[in-house]
Amino acid sequence: MRRDQDKAIRLFHPFTGNVVDLPPLGNLVTHISQDLPGASHPVHRFYYLGDVCTSFSVSAAGVITVMLALGRMGCVAFATSQDQKWHLSTWTLSYYKSLSFQGKLYMVRMSFIPEENKDIFQVDPPQGDQGVGAGSSLPEPKLVATIPADKLTYPIFLTECDSQILVAGYTDRLYSHMQVHRLADLASEKLVPVTSIGDKALFINDRSLSVSSTAALPGVVGDTIVLPSRKDGSLIQYHLGIGTWSRPMDGCITTGPVFGPSCLIYHIYTCCRREYWNKGQLYNRRKACKWRVKRKWRVGV
Repeated sequence: MRRDQDKAIRLFHPFTGNVVDLPPLGNLVTHISQDLPGASHPVHRFYYLGDVCTSFSVSAAGVITVMLALGRMGCVAFATSQDQKWHLSTWTLSYYKSLSFQGKLYMVRMSFIPEENKDIFQVDPPQGDQGVGAGSSLPEPKLVATIPADKLTYPIFLTECDSQILVAGYTDRLYSHMQVHRLADLASEKLVPVTSIGDKALFINDRSLSVSSTAALPGVVGDTIVLPSRKDGSLIQYHLGIGTWSRPMDGCITTGPVFGPSCLIYHIYTCCRREYWNKGQLYNRRKACKWRVKRKWRVGV
């Protein structure tokens, strides 16, 4: 959670009720280059502290380390529960998607050139149990896997599923077929796609989710990838086992709410779009998502 006025950060465990306070993000503002669009304005500068992927880990001594992947700046902020301020990585990485998994961050390096291989990097938290300290730095991103351009093309998506990382993407530039690989397989240069993900459906967008197909979630079909159409933004699903496309619901989410049993898919997909669900709004491509209150404190969130 982030407090509006001073951008203080608080971790809250929803099951145990434990709360940990972390430093405000204010000191990071001085690291934002004013050459960036809008960064010369004091309020708009906080836009670059949005679009965050958060990872945290707990040491044996109980010290909590938090890393914030700042997608709009291509770097990572980090601090511990014993620190007084946040620190910024000395390196930058232009990445497309990031994923938090088991206390680490995983990033797909951005490349819009189809002929280029796609690289996946791992960022480990800083070591030590006594706080990060002024002299500490974040380890350089570690290359863990390279995806040949003839296997998957841009864009590449990372999803956690059954305690492992899955890598999904299109196999051709016509976006007609998709494949899923285990990151562990790619790391060992095993380029064999997963043939089935069982009763799971992968919902893919800015954030990716793995959802089980159960009686409690009517309309969710297992062994599928649900994502927006590159043509018009409506939801479509790819069936991994047979390599075909279909629509997961009636109606089109680009024009407004969809009702009926399948609308649960609409809610799940909204969870993949942070800028809508954090405002309590259902995704609507044609309707701007705006905070109803305290807008000036929440620029870019």
